[in-house]
Amino acid sequence: NAIVDAGGEFIIDAVLVRPGYHQLMARIGKQFLIGLPGNPQSAVIGLLSLATSLIAGSTGTALPQLQERVLVTGLKGPAREVRLVLCSESGNSVTPLEHLDSSMLRGFVKADGYAVLPAGGAESGQIVQWLDLP
Repeated sequence: NAIVDAGGEFIIDAVLVRPGYHQLMARIGKQFLIGLPGNPQSAVIGLLSLATSLIAGSTGTALPQLQERVLVTGLKGPAREVRLVLCSESGNSVTPLEHLDSSMLRGFVKADGYAVLPAGGAESGQIVQWLDLP
């Protein structure tokens, strides 16, 4: 592969998250490389996770802390992967949006952030971690 052929090494070669598992972090010499997935929601998740972490680590800046919210509507998730779901926020509650496909941009119009669902999903009324959109 191109990274190894260029003398580089993978730091992270995949992430167990949906959408967005096709993301990577590598280093070639002193340069870092972030590889983002092609779908819009997946790419944003890569920016909010890998890229933000790399920048924070490089600059000594603290990462934003995940908050907690109550999930209004239960959703299933993959058995082994965390699922990030675009939601609107009202007070301490978050509601999943209609357009959740990772290839769709229109979900971002009404989104306030991502509910972070554990592997397997979350039930209605369950407290979940919350990641604000910038």
